[in-house]
Amino acid sequence: MDSIRLRPYWIGLMLLWGVATALPVATIKSCDSIVRNSGIDVLAGGWLGPLIGQFAWFANPLLLLVGTFAVLGKLDGSGRGRIFGAVLCLLVVNALFWSRWSVEGCDQIWITAYHMGYWLWIATVATAGGLAIWQDSAAKRHFTGKEEI
Repeated sequence: MDSIRLRPYWIGLMLLWGVATALPVATIKSCDSIVRNSGIDVLAGGWLGPLIGQFAWFANPLLLLVGTFAVLGKLDGSGRGRIFGAVLCLLVVNALFWSRWSVEGCDQIWITAYHMGYWLWIATVATAGGLAIWQDSAAKRHFTGKEEI
């Protein structure tokens, strides 16, 4: 399937990603209060995630990069889409183990509930990873005329 036919799917995935970042993602018990965090909060501070072993934030710029490549037709069987897709899927696995939050002045703060934004983000990034792998593999088969083993 050529990349032109997949453009609406990629655009839709990037729009879903935007919706996921606008929705609430998690409730935490912060020192003495309960706080519900939105995806914007996580997007703004998530780059600090490696300090607590959480690397999933890096899926956000990678998703936008892969989506842009896909819309521009640059997932052309070169292997780039398969690599990016695999990294997106690994980052989703890392996000499934997100259980703590870090707040200044408090010790480790545990997440008490996950909300729709979290689950939509997981689904969107995992789908984008799978679609990137599939699109790049399909482009390679199309250009070479051979099935990969």
